[in-house]
Amino acid sequence: MELLGKLQCPVTGVPLHLSPDGTHAEADQVRYSTVDGVWQLLPNEFASHRITNYFEHYETDAEVFDYFESSGNQATLHEHRRLQETIIREIPGQATSILDVGCGNAWLAASIIQNRKRSEICSMDLSSANTQNAKKRVHDERHLVIRGDAQHLPFQDNTFDVIVASEVLEHIEEVAKFLQELFRALKPGGRLILTTPYNEVIQYSLCIHCNQKTPLHAHLHSVNEKFIQDQVQESGIHGKVSTQAFLNKLLVMLKGHVVLKYLPYLLWKGADLLANKVIGHQSRLLVTIDKIPRESF
Repeated sequence: MELLGKLQCPVTGVPLHLSPDGTHAEADQVRYSTVDGVWQLLPNEFASHRITNYFEHYETDAEVFDYFESSGNQATLHEHRRLQETIIREIPGQATSILDVGCGNAWLAASIIQNRKRSEICSMDLSSANTQNAKKRVHDERHLVIRGDAQHLPFQDNTFDVIVASEVLEHIEEVAKFLQELFRALKPGGRLILTTPYNEVIQYSLCIHCNQKTPLHAHLHSVNEKFIQDQVQESGIHGKVSTQAFLNKLLVMLKGHVVLKYLPYLLWKGADLLANKVIGHQSRLLVTIDKIPRESF
């Protein structure tokens, strides 16, 4: 697997050298290993208390909420299906190296391995439960699984043709730095694909443990087109940005999935676009950012 040759220390950025048996990698007396085939590349021993708490939150999150358990809600299943179909259609056909940041139940790896015979994909997540299950679900030599942090990517510059971060951005405190880090690992001409709730009204509860106001679902930002443009500008990355709001809320409320689930993607997309144009109230924002080669600016 070519992606294994692109690993670097997530703290120092020094390239990692694989052991002959492929069970660990090291550089400058720092060693990272595998557990049940999953690479452990979190910068735990170097992380501040604040970052460590962030890691622990999403480790517990995956234990409390099983991302590999299918929802019995048919409307939710339909939304997930259309979200996934939309993302897959944004991946260029020539892409051979793909990173799925916050891989959840590894649905993207399952699709890529089944349908793209020349592509390698890395599923990465903060959670040990998610990564272990991802390895079990898609056990293939073209599927690399890493427990790591998207804000400290364990990959060298210019590694991937495509990076997908679906339903991740709203959880990141410093979005501009997050975009910088993803762009660093993206090849010139590569594509970053993001999805996030659209114009979400962030709700809060009062945590009984810390007595502080806490955002529900750990969503820190309400995202729209202006938010994306502002964060891209702040990050200083050079890319062609495209945004599209989709997945109409009213169609969900009216149980439109009862009929729409039978439509092929393009017909469903047409119905969704029409509803969005007439009544608005979209639930998701798709963002693609194509990395402009340096010689082009």
